Amino acid sequence: MRIIILCLLTSLLAIGAEAQVTTRSHSIDQEFSIRYENDIVFFTDQYYTSGADINYALLLKRKSSFYKIFRSRTSDSSKVIIRFNYGHKIFTPSKIKEPDVAKRDRPYAGWQGLTIAFTNFPGESVANRYTLELGVVGEKSGMGNFQQWYHRQNGITTPLGWEYEIENELVLNLGYNRKQNLVTRRIWDFNGEIDVQLGNGVSLVGLRMMARLGIFNPINNTAYSDSRLSSSIPVVGNNDRAEIESFLFFGIKGDYVLNNIFIEGSIFNNDSPHVEELEHGLITQQYGYMYSNYYTTAAITIYRLSPEIVGAKKQHYVRLALYLRF
Repeated sequence: MRIIILCLLTSLLAIGAEAQVTTRSHSIDQEFSIRYENDIVFFTDQYYTSGADINYALLLKRKSSFYKIFRSRTSDSSKVIIRFNYGHKIFTPSKIKEPDVAKRDRPYAGWQGLTIAFTNFPGESVANRYTLELGVVGEKSGMGNFQQWYHRQNGITTPLGWEYEIENELVLNLGYNRKQNLVTRRIWDFNGEIDVQLGNGVSLVGLRMMARLGIFNPINNTAYSDSRLSSSIPVVGNNDRAEIESFLFFGIKGDYVLNNIFIEGSIFNNDSPHVEELEHGLITQQYGYMYSNYYTTAAITIYRLSPEIVGAKKQHYVRLALYLRF
């Protein structure tokens, strides 16, 4: 958390420094980002309790093989962005001091994994993202040991029950996401998303509606769709309407979840010592704020989820994100 806050403050100083420079000699076609998620701001430590992502993105050149495979067939000028991501997640029950396994409302689960994603843009109002995720769930993820160490180092209650976490398994997931602008007005717009995930980790089909209010760019050049990389050379302070984004957003998503290894354990066996019954219908609200210019994106998002498990409670957490382009 401290690292994220320091990076956000550093980026704001960098924004001020950039205002003194009017031109760049090269395009902004690479990006480094970090995201951190935690429920601590709501004074809870439960369910999806924390996670982090480190991401590197690159605008593909048109001569590359991946560009030729993933470019949009409906637009020869469409850009393609490739992303490499490392992430981890920690899941716990709501009562981390409860010694009785039968009274815990969620299994302990840890995850670490790598993701590669390709995004193309058939037009300025559409984005398609294809993802491949490979990771590990269980003791081999190391997340149980990490959380217990972190709690001890910071004087936080040490969780009881990691010995009953979801059993080790290699996770392979495929994903597809499509963003489509539906309505645009001067200071607000309305967008739709289709989300599909298939694999032995989490499988679901979802639909999201997202509204933005403020100053924003089209889908193919906005922080909302992680698409601010460009082959053009930016000129700072030239009154380009696309240079600055600053908007509030609100979204609601409905998912039908087929399987979730973090709750039910493996779809191939019953080896996990503690599992729970999955709620197949899931509603997620998200709202927050994004600021973006040619070189930097800073965002805060609050998530509120309906119960993922039969008999469990709602949950909420916050995400802080920082993107640096070069």
